[in-house]
Amino acid sequence: MKPGLYPLLGPPASGKTTLAREWALEVLKRRGRVYWVGLPHQRAYVYRLFGGEGAVLGLEFMSFQALYYRVLAEVGRLGPLLPGAARVALVGEALRSLYGEEIAPGEARLFARAIAELKRYGLSPFALPKEGEAGRLRRVYFAYERLKEKALDYDDFRHRAGRVPLRLFPRPDLVVVDGFREVGPLDLRFLKRLAREVPVLLTLELLPEGLEPWQTLSQRPVKKEVWVLANPVEEARHLLRALKRALASRDLGGEGLDPFEVMVVAPEDRIPGLLLFQDEYGLPLYDGREGALADTEEGERVLALLNPMPTGRDLLALGFSTLGRRALRLGLAGEEALALLAEREGLEEEWRAFLKLRTPGPDLLAWAEEALERLGVLAKEPFLYRLRLALRADKGNPLAWWRSLLLDESLPPEPNRGVAVLPPLRALGIRAKRAYVLDWVAGRYTLGEGEDYFLLEELRERGLLRRLPRRLRGLDPLFLQALSTRGDEVYLLYPEAGPSGAYEPLEKGMRPEPLPPSGRLEALPEESFTPPLHPLQA
Repeated sequence: MKPGLYPLLGPPASGKTTLAREWALEVLKRRGRVYWVGLPHQRAYVYRLFGGEGAVLGLEFMSFQALYYRVLAEVGRLGPLLPGAARVALVGEALRSLYGEEIAPGEARLFARAIAELKRYGLSPFALPKEGEAGRLRRVYFAYERLKEKALDYDDFRHRAGRVPLRLFPRPDLVVVDGFREVGPLDLRFLKRLAREVPVLLTLELLPEGLEPWQTLSQRPVKKEVWVLANPVEEARHLLRALKRALASRDLGGEGLDPFEVMVVAPEDRIPGLLLFQDEYGLPLYDGREGALADTEEGERVLALLNPMPTGRDLLALGFSTLGRRALRLGLAGEEALALLAEREGLEEEWRAFLKLRTPGPDLLAWAEEALERLGVLAKEPFLYRLRLALRADKGNPLAWWRSLLLDESLPPEPNRGVAVLPPLRALGIRAKRAYVLDWVAGRYTLGEGEDYFLLEELRERGLLRRLPRRLRGLDPLFLQALSTRGDEVYLLYPEAGPSGAYEPLEKGMRPEPLPPSGRLEALPEESFTPPLHPLQA
């Protein structure tokens, strides 16, 4: 296999990953080494794909970022890392230095995303116009780079890796880049350099301008059924019954599928409801949503401490159970309402203890460390690190920034532990033997294409900004095609109507056959409830 770049073009479910796996297995059988580059959430899927037929040696999965780190490490060009939360905090500091106080975390996040896009396409602040909102972005971009000093954000690693000598060790015999819809110009430039030394198989759904495909694949047939249910509750319950039958052993009348062979794709706001029923139905469901530090048990307690409008739920999370239960029952929120409740119920001592816990002292870091200790947080440094970032972003209001930064940075994906219930973006790049997709109605699955706040479509046609992609590209049909082909068998479910009225399905379906009860409550005999009559009405 000669060095070179081999672009493999094909729509979703066209066999790109299958062909890449065959290439990789040929190399691995000769005791070669393969780098498989994909998105972080694809790691477990790729290893399971190769390990299904026995052990393999020499395969290493990594993200683009990990590959760039390795390239820079081999030549000694690594620098201090600036992760996502630190980037937002630094942009907040840049905004405050330019425009004064009262910079909200959301505003800083908006600028940080715009700066990240410009850097991802190799554009400096000089590419931006000097007037309008784009001019503000230009000034903040300059200030951000100045404040960053020698630290490197994710895009700096990408840019620097494209300029240093390639001395990968151990040297791969094949590099596979799979699971991406498209790649940016800096990534493509790096892959072309790498392809001069090793074969690089690049699988894509959309080719960059000027790149010719080495091979083009067409979509393979996928068994697909569309089911229509009366409402979202009936849709969820039918899905859970179908999962129970799919996982049950054949001697019990099921299909005997392995939980790792089944996948559920659902809008993110539907996933908590499905997970709530897993105990009732006895299903091993795995929450495939991206997690943040605030989603952990310790993070929830810290967020409860920092809530500017404390509720009964927050009091319960912090251990103030008596006052918390009464506040939750009454639906109260806010310090003033809770203080009146504590006075009325004779719980002033508990209320004072709560206030003492959440009131910062003169040394904010010392207060935070003591509060984390009292909350039972074992790993304090991730929380304290974000507080130090918040102090840098806004010394006048650091607690609001601290709360925001806890929500900002995602945690590494955990290994799958059952039937994966995934939001749409986390379902891309992986497949299963069978996939169920909920809410197959118009408007539920979209990439949210729209004009950029700073750089409108007309600006993206001028000068150096032409390197940026258009924001209105009409990619939703390709996105829907990808979601509807996540398995060898795909079942698309949708409700006819919900609280807001009738829904418009993406594809017309038919009513599925009723399934037997699968949960303990469903198995109970159906007996109508007759309320007891009042003695005076008897």
